[in-house]
Amino acid sequence: MILNRLKRIDSKINQLSMPEKDPDQTSKTEQATIAPVLTPSQGDIAQFLSPPPHVDIQKAISSTGSPHTQSKLSFSAHQAIHWPGLHSISLSRSFATGAEGSNIYLSDVELDGPSYVEQTQNETFSKDWLATLSLSTVKGLCNAYFVTFNRVFPLIDRDHFFLDTLSTVVAEGFSYDIESCLVLSVMALGCLGSKAYDEGGYPSEDSLPSTGVVQILLNQDVPGQQLFDESRRRIGLCSSAKDIRISQYYLTAALFFSQAMLPLNQWMMTDRASTNCLIFWHHIRHRSDEWTVDMQARVFWSSLLMETVIVQEMDLPRSRLRELENIVPLPTFMVYPNAKRQQQALRGDESYYHYHFLAQIAHRIILVRIRDEMYHFNPSVLVANELRHQLEQWRANLPPALQFNNHQHTFSCPAEAVAMSLLQTRYRSAIYHVGRPFLYKALANPSSISDQELNFCSEALQNASDWPIATGSCQRMSSFSPLKYFVCRSFFGTLLISYALRESGNERLVKTLPDRSDVLCSDMLRYIEDLAVQSPSLRKDREFLSLLYGPPND
Repeated sequence: MILNRLKRIDSKINQLSMPEKDPDQTSKTEQATIAPVLTPSQGDIAQFLSPPPHVDIQKAISSTGSPHTQSKLSFSAHQAIHWPGLHSISLSRSFATGAEGSNIYLSDVELDGPSYVEQTQNETFSKDWLATLSLSTVKGLCNAYFVTFNRVFPLIDRDHFFLDTLSTVVAEGFSYDIESCLVLSVMALGCLGSKAYDEGGYPSEDSLPSTGVVQILLNQDVPGQQLFDESRRRIGLCSSAKDIRISQYYLTAALFFSQAMLPLNQWMMTDRASTNCLIFWHHIRHRSDEWTVDMQARVFWSSLLMETVIVQEMDLPRSRLRELENIVPLPTFMVYPNAKRQQQALRGDESYYHYHFLAQIAHRIILVRIRDEMYHFNPSVLVANELRHQLEQWRANLPPALQFNNHQHTFSCPAEAVAMSLLQTRYRSAIYHVGRPFLYKALANPSSISDQELNFCSEALQNASDWPIATGSCQRMSSFSPLKYFVCRSFFGTLLISYALRESGNERLVKTLPDRSDVLCSDMLRYIEDLAVQSPSLRKDREFLSLLYGPPND
């Protein structure tokens, strides 16, 4: 079992990275360390019922700190634009001037606009257009969601959804209740999932009408947007904090915004889902049945996985979910009590995706430790070696079905392609994150960098591009790519660092660049260009990069 294989405590990192402490501080520090990787939750939940102590606002909005006293280096790959070492090298004068104002453009473009624009009603989408959808169409779109997005983030139980949530909507029609909101949001993601089958060249599992409203939905700028807009108009009237479907709705909304390339909207949706999660684990858990607790665990870990990517890359405030990591158990994917065995048999075995989800959780814990222990201005080689060892342990202990190599290009369906590519990309990106503090040091003070530290720089750059999630069928399936915006931001930082190293004039630094560096940089630029049409901030990034790499290809 992956749960047993991945169980490992990180005490060695604390011993390597933490300064000497007096005995009075030891017990407090031990309480702050990260728990064993994938250890079932233990502890008294009562300690989380009281409000947190008053803290300085700047500390409150930052990510959990490191035991180090040094200034922290931003974990955001995009923030490489502010590295002093980049501007000490003779980069383009216009680029240096533009970079000084990058905080302004980030604020204007990402924080102040553009806001999400709803589709207006017209002859095609009249007031009662939802009533014209056939039951087979509704089920087909819902199924398209479950065989794509829900396999990567299994936050909804399929049997419960079809037997309870959807059946309520079928019986009563689309109303202003949480059942209708969740079904509409699921159908919207189903449009994206169905589109992904076409984009990736995979045969669809469900046949949808080739004409009419469904095709209009599939061909919107963001497929399914009209369905999603209908859910947004209704969700304000649904306020039951005890209903797990509230959290599920906000997480499906976050997934939709991720596809629409609106990261701040995505973050706000994960934050609302997180609030509901906290309410359950603080106040409701002990009077809930076993299946409900397991479902809430799936929602909790889905929320935490989504939130971590957003807040770490964009330096946004995080929720208090991380405080409950040692309390919330890992999901066991219990079968819904009212489900029929025949229905389960028809669907086949979903354990592959369940193990994939647990592997993502384990990887996230390692990545958070990388952030906490490495991201300061004097990174430790000893700590880096231990973190690399943990990452290799994570990879080696994956179940056989999840073991990956660099030569797999054929997959049976979009979900398998994305799941396997995500694992490979997470592995490569973690290696990059371990080495990035050494890249900062190398550019800031080349004479201070040791050969061993340069090896980490070289390894980081070897793994900073050519990510499977951004190549092959995954690249074509833009409609089913929840991390595409953040991949672009990471590539942006890598392109800046690569250019600075190439222009440094320091032979030791230049040698850290990978073979075929020019080709890899061109691929990253092309990936950003293809998605920039959907995002004003990515268009601005491409304008910056054009000062170094030339204008986009027409």
